[in-house]
Amino acid sequence: MIEAVNYTTRLELLPEKSVRDIHAASLWILENTGLIMPLSRERRDQASDLGLDVDRETNRIHFPAQVVEAAMTRAPTSYTLCARDPDNDLLLDGKHGYLSLDGSGTQALDLETGEARNSTKADLEAAARVA
Repeated sequence: MIEAVNYTTRLELLPEKSVRDIHAASLWILENTGLIMPLSRERRDQASDLGLDVDRETNRIHFPAQVVEAAMTRAPTSYTLCARDPDNDLLLDGKHGYLSLDGSGTQALDLETGEARNSTKADLEAAARVA
């Protein structure tokens, strides 16, 4: 059973200005670079209806900042990640932290070549050391 620990001290890893700068950069990337997402015609139409800019030739979708910001205001501030056993449910509310390293990553990004490759036991060992 996972027991929640309720800390009253808030952990702030970055100054508020850095958080705002990262958010602004993320919005810029989503709007100007976008993401390549192979979608069916129905999903492309749905994305367009939601206000996203869809390049139907390349399947690149651009997310205008105002659409992202509006979606963020509608997103829940917390939710529960449910386990098979409810005693192991995790409340994701920004006040609780959890660390999990289950070793189920099937691929790793090779830091020397930049290429994705099948993960190895050594990759899991390195990840465990970081965790």
